[in-house]
Amino acid sequence: MFSFTNRLTLIALGFDAFCLNKKFLVFNLVNRNLKIKYRRSFFGYFWTILAPVMISMIYYFVFKVVMNVNRPHYLPFILAGVLPWSFFSQSISEATESIVANQALISKIPIPIHVFPYVVSITNFSTLFFSLPVIFILGMVSGVQPSPNMLWAFYFFGCLLLLSYSVGAILAVFYVYLRDLRHAIGLALQVWLYATPIFYDSSMIPPKYHWILFLNPVGSIFEGIHMSMLGSEGALIPHVLASLAWVTIGLLSLRVTYTRLRSGLVEVL
Repeated sequence: MFSFTNRLTLIALGFDAFCLNKKFLVFNLVNRNLKIKYRRSFFGYFWTILAPVMISMIYYFVFKVVMNVNRPHYLPFILAGVLPWSFFSQSISEATESIVANQALISKIPIPIHVFPYVVSITNFSTLFFSLPVIFILGMVSGVQPSPNMLWAFYFFGCLLLLSYSVGAILAVFYVYLRDLRHAIGLALQVWLYATPIFYDSSMIPPKYHWILFLNPVGSIFEGIHMSMLGSEGALIPHVLASLAWVTIGLLSLRVTYTRLRSGLVEVL
């Protein structure tokens, strides 16, 4: 019988679209990362849920109780933003250093370097995937009515996975040449957090500034997650198209980056 980490890995491989000829390698690397992540941890996987839930409770107190934000189902609304953002920010941070962290393995075995950022994204997405029922359950308890639009949530989570992979893989290449990038990324993610509709939705933004939301690569993704999972008001299709556009831009940028810079990476490492 498979262990819990093996089950996570098998589900993660269902999203493998870029390393089809490296499934065995991806499986073993993801499995290794999951085992290392939860090794000698009493709560293990539940820390992945517990931390975002506690953060969501803090934000709920600050925005709902103190600042009196008038938004129905606000606690599941925040959680539906914090959990995906935790995955996104953690994936980018870890993926940025993934090539450098595996330089010993790269120098000994001919492995495609883009596998390492990909494995980071898949590993973190595995834990996010098993956290999704918490959002659905909390939403139902809060009075959110189930609807067919909830199926769109899987589309937006897929877009978030692809975007986290492309951004993390691009940064991983540049990090080989510029190690100061690690400090800049931490600051950029903090700014990006508050520029993304995680604690607020588009109804809280003046209509004349709504266009700015589409300039944020993950803005439409998070808005789409909130709309699909919690039945927020608004047109869903524009966010579907905007998310697809940003994912396409990210993957094309990744292809260009690796085509031009990957040849000298091993020598620099």
